Amino acid sequence: MSKQNNPEPKSALEIQEGGTHYKSYAIQPVEYCQKNGISFMEGNAIKYLTRHQDKNGAEDLKKAIHYAQMALEHSYGVRCGFMRKVAHERGYLPVQLPASEKRIPMLLVR
Repeated sequence: MSKQNNPEPKSALEIQEGGTHYKSYAIQPVEYCQKNGISFMEGNAIKYLTRHQDKNGAEDLKKAIHYAQMALEHSYGVRCGFMRKVAHERGYLPVQLPASEKRIPMLLVR
């Protein structure tokens, strides 16, 4: 049987479900993560940072931040919860937290 009748199957990296945003990059986020031994949480942050301009904009940047926060907590025990109810009510997150809190402050501009 010739290869013309039975072509070699494509690599999973050559096929993309749900769009083409990854195929346009010089290296896909999954390739970068695999080759550098990057964890799931860090890899997802990289994925969302890479694609935000081509897919879901600010939503993807928020997801990247969320995965980075999970990586901080998992790897270093640093919690990034920011009194979300108060921050939501006031439309911002606090710049400073009490010194007793082992958290990283973050500023959001309205």
